Formats: sequence, structure tokens, C-alpha cells
Amino acid sequence: YLSAAIVATAKVAASAADQAAEVTVTLVPDTVGMITAFGGDGAAALVGNPLTLTARAIDRFGNAIKGIDITWTTSSGQLQAQTATTDSTGKATNVITVGPDTGKVAIVATSRFNSITFTVSSLPDSI
Repeated sequence: YLSAAIVATAKVAASAADQAAEVTVTLVPDTVGMITAFGGDGAAALVGNPLTLTARAIDRFGNAIKGIDITWTTSSGQLQAQTATTDSTGKATNVITVGPDTGKVAIVATSRFNSITFTVSSLPDSI
């Protein structure tokens, strides 16, 4: 397996004299990467309502990395799960139900690569 800028499969053909061979090479994501906030950062919801957050693991070339464990923590509210693992698209999601307090809420997603912070707003359910 080789890491490359583009994850793909390639066929390599070689021949010498009257002998020929073909080999399939699989190009996989680099093993060095990072997680990024892919969805939900900056979102807002009324107290007691859910927001979906998505982190994405990518290598230095932007290729998705599957199988990265992510641990989630929050300053307020209730997370649906404490951990998640990235899928074949490099994405891991979690749901936070905001409240009971209003204001900014920080949610930290941590992987073996790095940590990122999502910031969402918890809005009063009545004015």
C-alpha cells in the first residue's frame, strides 16, 4: 500500500521478453492527518432541542480517513454519545441537546491527531 495525494486503485503492467505481469496497487490515505469541523459549528437551537455536529478526519492531501476514534465532551447540554468512529467518508457525527442554560456552548472533539472545538448557541425557548 502507498499513501498518495489521491486515494485510488491503479494497475501497473510490466513485460520482459515473452513474460508479462499486471499488478494492482492500492493508494490509501496518509497515516498523518487531522480532524476538522465539517458541520454544526456556529449553529443555534432553542433550549431542549438537538443539534447535529460532524467532525471529519482527513490526511494532509484532503483524503478521508476511516476508523479514527473521536471522543466528545461539552461544557453544557447533553451529548448523544461520548465516542464515535469515522466512517468511509471520514465523518463522525454526534448530537447535542442544548440547555438548560442559554448562551454559547463549547463541544470538543478529540482524536489521536488533534482536538477541535465546536461552538453552538443555546437560545431561550420563550421571549
